[in-house]
Amino acid sequence: MQQGTRNPEPGTRNPEPGTRNPVTRWPLDGPTAPFQRRIVLAGSTVQALNRLFYDVEPLLAADRRLLVRYSLFHAERQRSGRHFARRHDIDLLDWATVTADPPDLIVASGATRTLHEPGRDVALIPHGAGHNRFTPYFDGVAGLARGQLRSDTGRLPAYLALPGPAAAERLAVDCPEALPCSEITGDLCFERLRLSARMRREYRRSLGIGPRKRLIAVSSTWLAHSLFGQHPRLPERLLEALPMDDYAVAFIPHPNILSVHGSIESLFRRQLENGLIMVDPGEGWRAALLAADAVIGDHGSVGFYAAALGIPTAVAAFGFDEMPAESPLAAFGSLAPRFDPSGDLLAQVEALCEVRPLQSECFGRALAEPDPGPSQRVRSGLYRTLNLDAAEGPGPRMFDPPGPVEHWRRTSAWRCEVDFDGDTARWLRFPADDGRRRAGHLVAEVRCLDVDARDRADIVIRHHGSLPEAEARIEARKLLREHPLATLASVRTGPGALVWECADGRAFHATCPPESADAAVSVWFAAGRPDSGDWRLSGPEGTLSVRRLR
Repeated sequence: MQQGTRNPEPGTRNPEPGTRNPVTRWPLDGPTAPFQRRIVLAGSTVQALNRLFYDVEPLLAADRRLLVRYSLFHAERQRSGRHFARRHDIDLLDWATVTADPPDLIVASGATRTLHEPGRDVALIPHGAGHNRFTPYFDGVAGLARGQLRSDTGRLPAYLALPGPAAAERLAVDCPEALPCSEITGDLCFERLRLSARMRREYRRSLGIGPRKRLIAVSSTWLAHSLFGQHPRLPERLLEALPMDDYAVAFIPHPNILSVHGSIESLFRRQLENGLIMVDPGEGWRAALLAADAVIGDHGSVGFYAAALGIPTAVAAFGFDEMPAESPLAAFGSLAPRFDPSGDLLAQVEALCEVRPLQSECFGRALAEPDPGPSQRVRSGLYRTLNLDAAEGPGPRMFDPPGPVEHWRRTSAWRCEVDFDGDTARWLRFPADDGRRRAGHLVAEVRCLDVDARDRADIVIRHHGSLPEAEARIEARKLLREHPLATLASVRTGPGALVWECADGRAFHATCPPESADAAVSVWFAAGRPDSGDWRLSGPEGTLSVRRLR
């Protein structure tokens, strides 16, 4: 009998067509879409559901013989999982429903004895870059410890996918009785990272990173030994220290940080509104990683994936105490360059970008790349467990281009340092969101949302779009009245044309390459604000010409 048309449980009333069973609440629409097996994708946290939603469900979704649903099992950090489900319109089954009327297979991306409560087959797919870190609750490594894999009655998973040979070696130590049900499949996430590398240019364009700019990604796992735990201000300090015309900074925090702070965006709202890039914690981080020119991380999976992909990667913190000394992650931590948050940040980033890819067997031990690949092996393993012939399914998908989080804005307040070599001007601009006085002078756009930066700005500019010259001069004078500490207001009148109004009553007309307009006003300002002048600009080919109007 097909399970889509099964008889009701003893003692229950046969429900009307199109309704839900009053006890199990499983959808009973077998006559409309008959199925042969029921599967529950079970997790509790956003990172667990991330792996199931993006990597595992697509392996099964094309098969109409399967009814696939999601459920959150009992855990401390369900909040992030529920948030993920709401954002992706996932209709969750209650875990009580799963235990009352068990499916044919439970697929999870994290090991816990809770998964055995329904008394059905369990398949486990890891959700990080290998099994590396000790679990604080049981003896052994997280995901492989006997206390996580075995039920109270000794039941083991029916299928256990392992990302590499190191996991199999560790399983032989922590729970050897589970070896017969395990298979080295490779890592689903790493497979898709490899395949998506050809989309790198599109990912960079989606994040607003031009071909001559370097993207520095800062990644952090959670707990006290993490980068965020040790150096919580490093992302914003890098944003302040790296020239904005040459570098962009992205921060990739572990989702568990959200379970403590609620919204990591709230901790970096000011920086997000002034250029710090953060992406959706679902799948966007993977594309952002591929867009990066260098990564500064810790012992989390993101830095390990980056180094395995050949991206220059340094560690600013590392929790060696959290892992076995012989693990691939510990080997990576011993080999990776160190990043000193108390040192010269710019010099270290410049050096890191030139580092050759790290070569080590630790990556192959943690992340095998078999043929056929992980997606085909995992799919075959799941169908064997279901006792079904594997259906033809799509191959792994590349990642969608990422977009920044809701509160992200382009840099709209910066300090500018100008240097002259004869009549040639060079400049460096650094994001400055809080109005604090440092070297150089402070410039703020009219689209800047930070009141402190605007109120303390030396120069206020309106360069988004052009205004007729008469209107532009009126606008500039209004800007000066609205910003009493500013000595100059600049308004664009054409692609390479600006009008400037000064607090001392003078007005000027300036021409320059359109892409240099934001820095050109600083060149004139640093030159002593003369009545006229011409300077060669060291960036794009062109000249800044300034002439007094009155």
